[in-house]
Amino acid sequence: MDSLITLAYISDANEASIIKSYLQANGVESITIDGLTNNTFGGSIVIPVEIKIYAEDLEKAEYLMKEGGFGKYLADE
Repeated sequence: MDSLITLAYISDANEASIIKSYLQANGVESITIDGLTNNTFGGSIVIPVEIKIYAEDLEKAEYLMKEGGFGKYLADE
């Protein structure tokens, strides 16, 4: 079985859902690891949603992210 890798980090959960659906509609299976807001010590830190894909889909997924206007979220950008 192929390993999962992080494709993108997105601070907006709604945007992450849109991207996940977009990838799936174009043949790339993905999972999301939900982010959350950490309010420790009175501060607010947003922990982004991670989108993970199979390593074998990386090239196609990166292409789709850029074509769809989501390239700014790519983990390696």
